Amino acid sequence: MKNVLLSAVLVVAFGSGCATIVGGSKYSADVMVDDHSNADIYYNNRQYGKGYASIRIPRKEADKITFTVKKEGCEDQDFKYVSRKLRGWAIAGTIFTWTGNPIPIPYGLIVDLATGAVYKPDASEPGVRKDSYKRFEYTLDYTGCGDLKSNPIPQKKSEFTKEERLRELKLLFDQGLITEEEYAEQKKRILEES
Repeated sequence: MKNVLLSAVLVVAFGSGCATIVGGSKYSADVMVDDHSNADIYYNNRQYGKGYASIRIPRKEADKITFTVKKEGCEDQDFKYVSRKLRGWAIAGTIFTWTGNPIPIPYGLIVDLATGAVYKPDASEPGVRKDSYKRFEYTLDYTGCGDLKSNPIPQKKSEFTKEERLRELKLLFDQGLITEEEYAEQKKRILEES
């Protein structure tokens, strides 16, 4: 008899009205590095992609995010996100879909608070944009390579061959880091060297 009563209480408490927030306790972060498609993106000391990465992040950690961008020959750069917001409409939906169990707080709300599903990234932080309730975009303005336009090609002949310098110049042009005029001028200068 005790087991039947316990089962009935559990069904009433947890089965009828345990609505939880749509979208779950994680969201997808689409991380993009502006103008550096070959830069590595790290999160929690793990590489996720080059120039772009899609990372599943726990909602409760939306205010503790650090993405690190690394590129060979350049400085590493950290991008920290330290703010999160409550998912107001989703919380209201959880409360209003609760069917009135004898427990004073909806079970779903307790679950959502414990898992962090009540949070979302703060789209007012620089570079953050909401795509949908389960997908946010992070655009990283990577400046770790400094001003490549002022002197894009190494000038010491002993360090790089003409072929290497021409390849690097073409890469800079293809990435939009130098103009067509700068590309033509630098190319002519390299080819005219003896």
